[in-house]
Amino acid sequence: MIGEQQVIQSVRVTNTNDFKIVDRFDGVPYEFEPGKGLAIPLDAAYHIFGWSHGATDEQVFAHTQRRFGWNTPAMIDANRDRRFFSKLKIEPVVYRMVEVKPDDQPELTEQTNVDVLPPPKKVYRNKAAEAIDEAIARDG
Repeated sequence: MIGEQQVIQSVRVTNTNDFKIVDRFDGVPYEFEPGKGLAIPLDAAYHIFGWSHGATDEQVFAHTQRRFGWNTPAMIDANRDRRFFSKLKIEPVVYRMVEVKPDDQPELTEQTNVDVLPPPKKVYRNKAAEAIDEAIARDG
């Protein structure tokens, strides 16, 4: 549709396992509580789960399996790796940016603009700013 654009800015991860998954990205901790969804930035989704737009489920599974240690022979033999992964729901959060057409905009009047603008604030100057102003005035 012309004038409309969809943007993916985050990913929602819902953990339906019976245990919490904890990880970090860029110094930020992420806790995926059982039964709760959590929206995380795209770069965190890529780092933690290997998720990117266009990645296959197998690619995301392989990354997640390695990241959380679900790729051990015991886990694979018991099929726990697939079971744990199948209880993760990873979906993009899509935002729609829509152009506001001139017909959709409210009519602005001079009075409307006055009501929208906040009253002017008093400017307070600190001693360092005053000293700089004095030096410039003195030295030219």
